[in-house]
Amino acid sequence: MNRFLIKSFQYVAAPTLLTLGVCWLFSPFESKGVDLFTQQEVMINKNCAGVFSYLGNSDNATDWSIYVSHIKPLNPELVEDGNVGSERRCFTGNQAKDFFWDEEILDVKDGTYRKLACYNYTHLGFNAPELLTEQIYTEHEGGCRLSFTLTNRHRLSFTERLKMKLSGFYIKHIFKQNLANIKRLVEAVHEE
Repeated sequence: MNRFLIKSFQYVAAPTLLTLGVCWLFSPFESKGVDLFTQQEVMINKNCAGVFSYLGNSDNATDWSIYVSHIKPLNPELVEDGNVGSERRCFTGNQAKDFFWDEEILDVKDGTYRKLACYNYTHLGFNAPELLTEQIYTEHEGGCRLSFTLTNRHRLSFTERLKMKLSGFYIKHIFKQNLANIKRLVEAVHEE
């Protein structure tokens, strides 16, 4: 039995702990006090007003997102899509069993900033913390620097922190691809 335990540790537990440690250290999520934070940005050769307007329209997510198949506004009769108080559901597929979550727009500064809360994760397969994401639009050398950020909304338990650290690599990939798609699509609008 001791030999089995030693071999189990040697071939399973030790490599797993080493992998988790490396992922923890090199995760795109940085610690900012009790919060975790990641940011990705892209330069777009269009003005920020156009980029801001494009991202405020939930219908456009179908075109630019590599993760979201579509977004459905939940209260368009009360609040215009993209404005403070706007609620929407983000779907990763068209099947009832596919993962989805809800968002609420918490803050908007016209043409420069949008802050969203992400919650009600359904069919994810594990519990995830509520998150906050920001879209930051900065005029820069005749174009727009668009930044996406993601952080936790509430204090994280150790397991939630570990999940975020490990998922950071995938989230960074999604942000990078989405921003590249937004850049391509927004810049192409006026070139046709």
